[in-house]
Amino acid sequence: MVEIREWKLDDVFQLRELLMHPYFLAKHKTKYLYPKTFFHTIRIIKGYQKANKKKYVIRAIMFHKVVCGFIQCEKKDAHSCEISYWLGYAYWNKGIMQKAVACMCQEAFQRLQVMSIFARVQTKNKASCKVLEKNHFHLEWKDERICIYRKFK
Repeated sequence: MVEIREWKLDDVFQLRELLMHPYFLAKHKTKYLYPKTFFHTIRIIKGYQKANKKKYVIRAIMFHKVVCGFIQCEKKDAHSCEISYWLGYAYWNKGIMQKAVACMCQEAFQRLQVMSIFARVQTKNKASCKVLEKNHFHLEWKDERICIYRKFK
């Protein structure tokens, strides 16, 4: 079962474990989230909790009641917000992100009162492109590095 929920400080252990996976450590894939120390991971979660609720919706992705990733929407202007997400390596290819994005879109449209949600994805990240397409995002722009997808309310 997939759900999204607000971050709790107790999530620090699960988040730290996800981010310390050898795949991410070797490739430094999590520059934004990368916790240098355990206390840095605590600061990350506290930052999520203190984020401006009129501008951000930041959630933990849960799979069978275990934290498996991160998803957020950031309001960019009066009419749109940007969605971003990250999933722990052990949870890839299970359909989790597709469901999490659906939940986040529903919540973001309601809470942030926007007309559209967009996402920037690396062109080579085919799995993320597929997640967006399955959630009725439409390709708006593409070059050799980046795709931009958008979904309207």
